[in-house]
Amino acid sequence: MSYAVRQLMRFSVLWLTVGVALTAHANPKDYSEYANIKLAQNIQIEFITPEDVKHRLDAGAPQVLVDVRSRANFEKMHLPGAISIPLRTLEERVKDIPRETLVVFY
Repeated sequence: MSYAVRQLMRFSVLWLTVGVALTAHANPKDYSEYANIKLAQNIQIEFITPEDVKHRLDAGAPQVLVDVRSRANFEKMHLPGAISIPLRTLEERVKDIPRETLVVFY
């Protein structure tokens, strides 16, 4: 089994319930490079925009949202339905991520 993985184009938090997008820009190439090193080689990384994630949420399209920020930041605010797997724990918690649907890391 392989993962269908997408990362947000920029490290972003969308607060969708109030319609406000808060973003902190980062270089997507840095995150892709990190993911390729830390995760299995058979994982293909694609980038997805925050707007595409919102459209998928609005359409009810299946996806797993993984918040890679700290647990404290997750508890302050996160996307509806997201799960918390801080980036520093991702390698050991990869087994907790469902394999049968699109996975979006933010």
